[in-house]
Amino acid sequence: MTTTKTKFNELRDAIMLAAKQQGISEEELHGNLDKWHMDYKDNLDRDFKYTINDLNENTKLFKQAIERKDMVTAIVALVYIEIQTHELRNFFENINDDLIQLGWGEKLKEKWPDIPEDYQVPPDYDYENTNLTCLERREKWAKFDLEEDRLDELEQRPKVLTMHKKTPLDQTDD
Repeated sequence: MTTTKTKFNELRDAIMLAAKQQGISEEELHGNLDKWHMDYKDNLDRDFKYTINDLNENTKLFKQAIERKDMVTAIVALVYIEIQTHELRNFFENINDDLIQLGWGEKLKEKWPDIPEDYQVPPDYDYENTNLTCLERREKWAKFDLEEDRLDELEQRPKVLTMHKKTPLDQTDD
């Protein structure tokens, strides 16, 4: 399976920079939990990877338990999976809440410019989706999903060792 490097720390840092540019101090980001929900001192990439790894391990445990009809282990695995999915939900909800606070919060919403109706990201940005239409983006993601499905399918296939049968050309005169 292809691995995509997470960039949650970059997002966190960009939010902090944008907040600073809009007049929000780091202290306010760290201390005002009513408005800012992310922990701006955490390593978000690490936290996400740990949670995903735990979720994957517990999913594997759950599948094995179900296949063995071991319902006690299955329900224990379900509890663990629920905890990880709850952590992921909170992780993304905190990011989303802070993005909303940054863009449309009471203190900041008037500081951002209006977005022109025909706006496109300038082509000199290092941004692979520059000027893609919605349809082109959907097609791009559909292609990505197909590639992921093929890789997943290949990973599921049993590994087969093939024996090379010697042909007369392979044999040497010893």
